[in-house]
Amino acid sequence: MHETDNTLVADEALDTAETPSTNTELMPRLPAPTLDPRAEAQAIAELCLLAGTPARTAEFLASGFTQAQVRSALLEAKSQQPEILSHITTEASTSSPNNLLMAATQKLTHKE
Repeated sequence: MHETDNTLVADEALDTAETPSTNTELMPRLPAPTLDPRAEAQAIAELCLLAGTPARTAEFLASGFTQAQVRSALLEAKSQQPEILSHITTEASTSSPNNLLMAATQKLTHKE
């Protein structure tokens, strides 16, 4: 082998050593953080409360769901709900002479 061949091999080794691997099999797996059952139940209850469905807490606890599973289930349920859009324009409110809200506003601002 020539000296230039060794240099080439060394350069290739450095190039591959500096490139981060995208293969997840080579990455070490970290243990999942564990909470005591009471803290896990509390976290699930808080997630359900924040999602506006506190009644589902018992369902998730009885099923043995983890926080991540509850979060996924609640997000999935939220994404399935229809989106409520409400746009009230000023033109819409003045077109009806029987609009009680506009009548009250005009009375308060003395613009009758």
